[in-house]
Amino acid sequence: RRQDQSGEGRRLRVAFRLLPGANADGQRFAEFVRSVLRATRGPVTFVWDRLNVHRAPEVRKVLARFPRASVSLLPAYAPELNPVEGIWCNGKARELRGYCGDAEEDVEDRVDRSLRRQSRQRHILLGHVRQTGLRLPGLT
Repeated sequence: RRQDQSGEGRRLRVAFRLLPGANADGQRFAEFVRSVLRATRGPVTFVWDRLNVHRAPEVRKVLARFPRASVSLLPAYAPELNPVEGIWCNGKARELRGYCGDAEEDVEDRVDRSLRRQSRQRHILLGHVRQTGLRLPGLT
C-alpha cells in the first residue's frame, strides 16, 4: 500500500473471471465490471487494452453509473504495455508449464489458481506494471 499525493492509500489488484465455454461479450463484461465496482470501495481505475468488449455500450452504461470509476486505455497493438501479458507469462512458466489436463475443468482450475496466486502477491503485480514502463499514479 502506498500513499498518493492526497495521502490516501492505493491498492493494486487484478480482477478476473474465467468464462468457460464462452466468449466475453458486452453484457457479460458489464456484469463483471459491475461486480468489481460493488466489491471495491473508493476510486477504481481499470487499465484496459482496446478489446471491443471494453468499449461496449453496456460497459459504458455501467461506468456512467459509477463516477468513482475511471478507465485508462492502453494504445492499440501494444502488448508490451499490458501488465496482464506478464501475468499470463508468469502463470505459463509456473503452474501451466508442461501441463496437459485431462479435462477442460482441470485446466480452468489450474489457470484460476495461477491468477489467484499472483493477484495476492503485490510485489509480483508491481513487477508486471513496472516492466511495462507505465506510470500509474500512487503505484509507480
